[in-house]
Amino acid sequence: MHLALFALLACTTAPPAAPVPEPQPEAPAHKPHPKPDSTPDPRPGIHVEPHAIVWDADAKNLSIDVHLVGKGVATRTDPVHIGVTVITDSAKEIDLLVHTLFPAAMGENVQFIADLEEPPRYVLIGAWSTRVEPCESERPGCKEFGFVLDDSIAAFPAGLYTQGMRQRFVPDGIEVQLQPRDHAALDAANAYAEIFGAKVKPSDYAGDLGPGVWAAQADDLGMAQSIAEALELEYAVSKGLPAPIVVVLPD
Repeated sequence: MHLALFALLACTTAPPAAPVPEPQPEAPAHKPHPKPDSTPDPRPGIHVEPHAIVWDADAKNLSIDVHLVGKGVATRTDPVHIGVTVITDSAKEIDLLVHTLFPAAMGENVQFIADLEEPPRYVLIGAWSTRVEPCESERPGCKEFGFVLDDSIAAFPAGLYTQGMRQRFVPDGIEVQLQPRDHAALDAANAYAEIFGAKVKPSDYAGDLGPGVWAAQADDLGMAQSIAEALELEYAVSKGLPAPIVVVLPD
């Protein structure tokens, strides 16, 4: 690591005051959740949209590019604090530096870079309106740096704090089964996978699930929700799926 980057990461501040949520419970098969809300937090009208979340396994380097979108970006008059928590394969939580966006730069891209000893399992991104300093919290950032962030505005995945939703790091070649093999569905799946530098391996689904977007695990629902939003379908978790994601379109 370059000395300048090492110094930056060594002195970083810590984000979210809220505890890292547990993945939402599995839903029974054939009972999808209601259609996802395309505006997860309608009050401020601001959403977290990552351009790229890329793990370089050879260099053991994680890079994240993210920006804020939504009608509230142009009208907000107060700063927004963006923080990232990385959870590694061994369940170690690492808080990266906090970026503060002021109104004149609210739409600008923000980059996070960190060297990690092991691969990331989850990357949780939060946008917050309040910096609490001094603080009383069990979060490592409060103990180490003296402040935490509070009052969530938006997050990635969108249901991170409202539904306990997580998204595991999407591997290259992730299989998505479709019924039928629809271009719009495949485009929606690839658009999400590309955030992680991955591509989708499509195949045909021949089972009897009803229309919807089905995830094999609760911590794949970030991707499932994104596909469901694009296709205006319901989404759910179902055990025993033949692929991580199954998309069934209505007749």
